[in-house]
Formats: sequence, structure tokens, C-alpha cells
Amino acid sequence: MLSSLQNNKLFDDKFLASTLRNSRRCPKCRNEYSSTFDRQMGDDNIRSHRPFLLSCGHNMCENCVTHNRKNLECCICLKPIRMSELQITNFRIRHIFDMNFYVLGELNHLKFYRKDASFNNTLVACADNVVFTAPQCAECDNFTAIGKCRQCKACMCKRCFDGVHKHSKTLQKHLLIPLDAIRSPFSQLSKARHCKRHNRVTDCYCRMCDFTCCYECARADHNGHGYCQLIEENNKHIEELTSIMENVKLCRDSVKNAEKICT
Repeated sequence: MLSSLQNNKLFDDKFLASTLRNSRRCPKCRNEYSSTFDRQMGDDNIRSHRPFLLSCGHNMCENCVTHNRKNLECCICLKPIRMSELQITNFRIRHIFDMNFYVLGELNHLKFYRKDASFNNTLVACADNVVFTAPQCAECDNFTAIGKCRQCKACMCKRCFDGVHKHSKTLQKHLLIPLDAIRSPFSQLSKARHCKRHNRVTDCYCRMCDFTCCYECARADHNGHGYCQLIEENNKHIEELTSIMENVKLCRDSVKNAEKICT
């Protein structure tokens, strides 16, 4: 099914842009919703476009609700919004309707998008194109660190690591891990895992238990479960994963284009 969608356009940019634009505007006055509140307002001089959720499930700004409270009607579904005479006379909008904080959150997100469009690209950064700056040695502050002590959790140059750890038998057992091996957040994914019981690579996969293990564990604990080589199971999902990633890219590009149209 996923592969069948590969060549189809999943979103219409203009339709999506229109939907996003309309969702942040009051359907009655067409002003954009806002979180600001005019403290100088009187009963009939409200200048607030905070979104409020009507009983029908649609939104309307505070200004329109207040000014039309005697004959309030939803502009989307045209459903009349009933209020008692007491509620109308002693009108307090927060006592009758809930503010739509979800819409306010979306508006806040849009502000960040307008301020820095690169914000939306942070989630698609991958290990291959992330630039890392090597830290200074935590001991001398004069040289660039080449690694991190696994036990001390400190980044050091080779000279300081040897100097700090040579005076104690315990410290001499510490291990300096090269920064190249730990700088990428995805580096652990490429490392083969080993079985703690047999110290063998966990290269088998049990379909019944949905569990990876070494060959010795598979033969002893998963015999008859239909286990296979882990690489075989991975290869089965490569084509599906490729299709998913292509569709995710299409969706992301469509949303990005729609947000540009909105702004």
C-alpha cells in the first residue's frame, strides 16, 4: 500500500495552506487569533481576538463572541449558541466558554517558524551532515581534546590523559574513547551488540518472541520458534522503509510549502 502511494501527490499545497490559514482566523471577523488581551476594554469595547471554543465545537474570537452574545450563532455550522439571560446580562466569557489553548499553541509555533525557518529543519538533520566542534581539553584548556575518558567522563588531550592517569593503578585502567567514536548520536546503531551470557554477536532474531539473541541463545531458548538470521529479517523491511521515508519527505515538503504560503 505504501509503495502504491509513492508516485501520488499526498497533499495539495494550496488546499493545505488554506486550511492552515483558516484554522488560525476567526470565521466571523476574519482576524487572526491572538493571545493578547486589552486591559483597557469596557463591556462593549473588547479588542481581544483570543480563540474560544463554542458549544458546537468550532472557534470564535473573544471580540465576536462578546459583541454578538445576545444572538450568538456559529459562522461555520450556523448552530445557535444558547445562553441564559443571566449569563448574557452578567457576561463573563471564561465562565461560559473554554479558551482554545491548542490554537494559541499553534500560533506560538508559527511565530517561531516565521522568526527562523530553519527551526523546522532540525528534526531532519542526520549524522552525516551535522558539524561537530571538538571541545577543549578539560584539564589544560590549551589543546583540543582527542577523546573522552569513559570513567572520568572528561574530554582530554592525549598528554593530559596520560599525565592524569599514570600515577595510580586504578586510574591506569581508565579508557580514552576517541571523539570520532562518540560524537555522533547515531554511532551506537552501527555497533554490533554482544550477548552478555555467551559473549557472541546477537545476529539471530526470534519472530515468535520478537527478540534478538546470539546463535547459542537461539538454539537453547528459542528452538522451534522459527528464528532466523537478523540480516534476513532486516532485508525484508528495507524496501518498505525506503517507501516510508520517501512518503515522509513528500509530506514534510508539502507542509513546509504550505507554511511558506501562509506566511
